[in-house]
Amino acid sequence: MTRDNGDDLQVYYHDNGQHPVQIDRVISGLGTKSATVQFRLQAPISSNTVDDSSYSFVLGAAVSGSAMDNPDKVYAFHDDFSSSTLKKEWVKNWGQWSVKNGRLLGSTMQSKDLSKDDIEVGLYVKSGFQWKDVEVELDLMETGSKLSAIGPLLRLSNVNPSKTTGWFFQYYPSSPNTVTMRPQASNKDGNWRYNGKFPTAFKLNTWYHFKYRVLGDRFSQWANGKLIHNNVQVGKEWMISTGTLGLGCHKKPYNCKTLYDNMKVTLVAATPPKIALGIFIPGLLSQSALLGEKKLPADSCKQIHDASFVNNQPRAKNGVYWIKTDLQGSSAVQTYCDMKNGGWTLVGKISGKVGNIYKTWLVSNHDTAALKTPKITKQKQFACIDARSLAVEEATTVLLSSGERADGLGSKWVMWRLPGDREKASFWNHAVGASAVKAVVQTPVMVYAWNGNKKVRRTSVYFALYFCS
Repeated sequence: MTRDNGDDLQVYYHDNGQHPVQIDRVISGLGTKSATVQFRLQAPISSNTVDDSSYSFVLGAAVSGSAMDNPDKVYAFHDDFSSSTLKKEWVKNWGQWSVKNGRLLGSTMQSKDLSKDDIEVGLYVKSGFQWKDVEVELDLMETGSKLSAIGPLLRLSNVNPSKTTGWFFQYYPSSPNTVTMRPQASNKDGNWRYNGKFPTAFKLNTWYHFKYRVLGDRFSQWANGKLIHNNVQVGKEWMISTGTLGLGCHKKPYNCKTLYDNMKVTLVAATPPKIALGIFIPGLLSQSALLGEKKLPADSCKQIHDASFVNNQPRAKNGVYWIKTDLQGSSAVQTYCDMKNGGWTLVGKISGKVGNIYKTWLVSNHDTAALKTPKITKQKQFACIDARSLAVEEATTVLLSSGERADGLGSKWVMWRLPGDREKASFWNHAVGASAVKAVVQTPVMVYAWNGNKKVRRTSVYFALYFCS
């Protein structure tokens, strides 16, 4: 029931009955059946405790103000490298490290002074030596030699290159199907101790998303969402109780030139505490109004569709609903929603030559009564809503359909994703004139058709029938 960006979902902490305070949260998977809301516990909870009163969710405009969404205050460590310089938490240990274009670039190679060492820790987080059980996620791409051997180090308890102690997750382009956890204890190399198989071959100049879970003497690893190490137990000689996150390279006479991005460290517990969901307060909902009614207009038809799921099946039916034409909900109109095909919002229909409509089409409400059915019954007719907010802030996809049906999408249609960098002030502003419109940079999009055909077109999107978010 939240907006597509989730900015209407807030999390509050109640400290022993004190006035609730909003805390930061991060939402992932919004719009799917497995969305997750993460926030940092404000006080320890023992493993045998059920806490159903300390935290609450608030949905909608029950509390004014934007939602607090700061990953730095949710994860034990977070860096998306949006700053032009390294955060102070990082310590450079070896090699050359810099932030370029929102990504971390590490350039390391064998040191003359460290020629006897196997793993050289180039960079590490100075605040994490007390970390025990963690989950780590990061994006990684190697751009150097095929003989490079790169990867992160977890449970890194000694960063001295001559006494490296940590678990090195190594990726080696020359053996593209093999991934290994290579333990190090006081610079004693465990070699390829714990091998796994990549879901696809590891390649240079290709981004991979890795996730690691470290619990006690066991670890798991995922690559691009595929499990490749499942709760593997390390030998006693390699057991390391705590440690930080580091980045490094196996010694080679070749440079490792590695890009990293979107790093997150989450503290986890081997035995999770029993935490019940706190009070859930849907701020705008009431028994007297359902989402999509006049008293409670929806952000889009898809919002109604997704909010109606019960046992993985949508209950919402095709028909006419109230949809906002601005984020605040101060303006709303009735239009047709095709719920059967996933929640498409009818934003306009047009038939034949209707004259010059560039100052009206999709930027104002015109003949909206005709939008109560998608079927086109009159020639030289058009109807539309002001769809700019919906297009820029809610929708992701446009669908242009034939209009022979009164109960949903027509038998013939084409569909494409909306381009990025859309702004409400300029989107569909045809009133600026034909020359200005033609001068706008057009975006190539893949257009899909009802018959399975697809083709790349260059478009600035001037006509639409349905939106889906």
